[in-house]
Amino acid sequence: MLLLTYHKRSGSLLYRGARKQYINSFILSHFYGIMPYYQAWEEFARAAEKLYLTDPMKVRVVLKYRHCDGNLCIKVTDDAVCLQYKTDQAQDVKKIEKLHGKLMRLMVSKESHSGAMETD
Repeated sequence: MLLLTYHKRSGSLLYRGARKQYINSFILSHFYGIMPYYQAWEEFARAAEKLYLTDPMKVRVVLKYRHCDGNLCIKVTDDAVCLQYKTDQAQDVKKIEKLHGKLMRLMVSKESHSGAMETD
């Protein structure tokens, strides 16, 4: 049985009363066509790494900068789950660059992906 609750204030779906952002993003993007943005960088980075490690061959990473708005957006998707984070803060650019570099190193490495994220 799937128990979903819509939280009006945060705009997210709750799965069995526990906050599972990964499942929320999947449900919103797959069934409703909505791609929510993460508010906290730590949650986004953790979910992006987890998504990449589940199936490295399907995951895409897109960086987009809009000069007119001054926004930098990073999107990590595997066509079933879409994770997005948007910022206009300069200090967040370094965090995005670090995560992007980490994911790119994993994509080109020949060794197993299982223990690579824990060592960084």
